[in-house]
Amino acid sequence: MVLLEFAMYPVGKGESLSPYVARSLDIIDKSGVAYQLTPMGTITESRLP
Repeated sequence: MVLLEFAMYPVGKGESLSPYVARSLDIIDKSGVAYQLTPMGTITESRLP
């Protein structure tokens, strides 16, 4: 099993980062990997083949 936590910080993109977060979550959601959104990042969980 692989657990991964990551956070993104678009530099120079202004105060509202919601479009970037939404795009990232859309990619993760479409991948089918289990994930949990937290205040400081996103945790994903996947099993290796």
